[in-house]
Amino acid sequence: MAMYGVTYPTGSFIQQLLNKDQEKIDYKRIGKFTLFGALIIAPSANLWVNFVNKVFVGNTILHIFGKVGLEQIIWAPIFYTVFYFGLTVMDGRNISEGLLEVKTKAFHTYCVGLTVWPLLQLYNYSHVSDKNRLVFMAFFGLLWTIYLSYTKYVLQGTSSGIGSLKQSSVQVKDLR
Repeated sequence: MAMYGVTYPTGSFIQQLLNKDQEKIDYKRIGKFTLFGALIIAPSANLWVNFVNKVFVGNTILHIFGKVGLEQIIWAPIFYTVFYFGLTVMDGRNISEGLLEVKTKAFHTYCVGLTVWPLLQLYNYSHVSDKNRLVFMAFFGLLWTIYLSYTKYVLQGTSSGIGSLKQSSVQVKDLR
């Protein structure tokens, strides 16, 4: 699944281009996103899609809702935890800082993801062939990776809830 080795760094690159406060492109960060996408996301996404297709064999509406529900209950929280923790450690920070990053950002990201991914995945599981599901996920994942890069490197979080993420020292409006 080489596409995640392309979409993840591309998402990071686009996010950096859109960040007016960033003076130059951080190519080390793009390299980290390349490794993360290719070595972590690609194999785990493939395993996940194969897993849910075995748990919910078929394409009835109940099977599709089962796949999407399982994804939001199991896959999404694990993914956001691995994303924030993994990239924090890849940035050279320690385990406790990685855990703090998860604590301050993962739940917020999960809540935002609930407004996006269930609808996309309902379409994906009901209209996209098995062989193209990961391609569909990677395409929309590129857009999502721009957002993830923003939350990881621009927003500064606190553990007090969705509306508490801050950009630099300026309070961001409630994202709900």
